[in-house]
Amino acid sequence: MPSYPTTLPLPETADYKFTSSFGNEAVVFEHGNTRQRSRGNTTQYYFTLSFILTTVQLAAWQIWATRYGYDWHTIDFTGKPFLISSNLLPTTLRYVSDISIDPISDRYFKATVTAETS
Repeated sequence: MPSYPTTLPLPETADYKFTSSFGNEAVVFEHGNTRQRSRGNTTQYYFTLSFILTTVQLAAWQIWATRYGYDWHTIDFTGKPFLISSNLLPTTLRYVSDISIDPISDRYFKATVTAETS
């Protein structure tokens, strides 16, 4: 399993966003009430990650993200939003959305992507 490169910046802790999905969906029966059914056995966790990158870093990050980011890989998260019982969560994830790139200045860009872990 690939690891996120140590030469590239980690996600910005100020931009961490977290949602979860328990995999339930409504099932409508012909006779009777609508019921909730599970689509799987695990809860999916989704993170919106933002990376602040220079022009040179952006090129390297895009190459890495395209080649390895959509497969399961490990990354070190930092910051209190992921502290649960003194453990950091998660370390293994994969990207599941399109990458959004916004210019911040003439030298810096903000790359945003959604990742999942289970």
